[in-house]
Amino acid sequence: MNNIVVLTVPNWIQPEKNDMSKYQLLKTSNFEYVDDYDADRKGKHFIWLKHIGDPLCYPNNTIYDGTVLDMIPTEWITSINSGKIAVIIDTAEESWGPVYPDTITHVDSANIHLILEQNALRVGINPNRIIWLTGDLNAQSYCNQSDCSVYVKSICQFLFSFVNLIEKEDYETVTHTPDKFLICPNRFPKAHRGYAVAKLLEYENESAPMRISFPKDLPSYPHNTIIDCYYKLQNRKNNFPEFFDPDNLIDWELLKERMYTIHETLPRVIDDIDFNIDTCAEENAISSIHDYYHRSAFCLVTETWAEGHKLFLSDAILAPILNKTPFMVVGNCGTLDFLKSKGFKTFDSIIDESYDSIIDDVTRWNTVLSEVQKLSQQDWQSKRQQVEEIVQHNFYHMFTLAPYEEQELVNWLHSC
Repeated sequence: MNNIVVLTVPNWIQPEKNDMSKYQLLKTSNFEYVDDYDADRKGKHFIWLKHIGDPLCYPNNTIYDGTVLDMIPTEWITSINSGKIAVIIDTAEESWGPVYPDTITHVDSANIHLILEQNALRVGINPNRIIWLTGDLNAQSYCNQSDCSVYVKSICQFLFSFVNLIEKEDYETVTHTPDKFLICPNRFPKAHRGYAVAKLLEYENESAPMRISFPKDLPSYPHNTIIDCYYKLQNRKNNFPEFFDPDNLIDWELLKERMYTIHETLPRVIDDIDFNIDTCAEENAISSIHDYYHRSAFCLVTETWAEGHKLFLSDAILAPILNKTPFMVVGNCGTLDFLKSKGFKTFDSIIDESYDSIIDDVTRWNTVLSEVQKLSQQDWQSKRQQVEEIVQHNFYHMFTLAPYEEQELVNWLHSC
């Protein structure tokens, strides 16, 4: 059942056939690439078109205008429409989701299901034979309630792909000796991360030292400094006043002053790979700072996405689980609920985790950051010891869950 026959599509990025652990990230599945559809072969064939890299570069950009379907050879269309070939458009490793009404929407948002449906009809493909695999965990329930014929499947790819990059034995018996209160890695300066860092540096003191990373400038990615974070946040306020900080909780002048001041003190670097963003989700980046997790009592995770209705979980939330470090999250509403639905335990015995259910973004950020501040003023070494059983449970559960999650996805794909 785990044999996946993938039809090679001309002009599409094809991952190395022996490196599926990096690109498709399905460890226990056997991917077989073939150039032609074999009608006599039992089982389903797959056209698997995965976003890898820059969304603006060809051919990734064709996903977001729907012309990706033009790359499919016309002689396969009859077999697609008869259900013998499944077409998978895969953006699950990225945070792309649909455009939700009545919420903040800016980057990494597009109604891909509708775009694919329109183009499928244009090229003669039955839209019912197309699956959009998305990393937005709210997309499936939202999109499939519409009249669109393209099926949307939400998956948290990192739940099964993350453990494929590491060896459990390397982390199983490590010793935790926290010498600092908190670790907060920020390998790419998104706006909500700049906001979190500005708050954390306000809370940091001699009794609650923190490991915080944040770059000063990224020459290859201009307009991504902590100063730019300020203007991006202000842009959200200007463009979405009903949905971003509607209660006017942000003191904009004070925030601007703090971010300009912080910029002069940057970079703050945890290790020398921190800002090599081309490799930030690969094994060496994961292992390069594990010792700093083991020497930190808690972790503040700043997830990839923390605004609007989208729910996206990445390796950022799994890194503290791997390193047996209790965590709080600046992310989207429902992040902790999702983890608990998958059998993980969180830390409501020592932290007020009601922040996870707060819909308003700025209120949610402020609430979790206030919890960080409160914890920093307590005996945080003792608090860390109180949740040892939870971090051990989460560590082993992650490795138990990963093959199950992968198998569930593979079984579902074969049943389509």
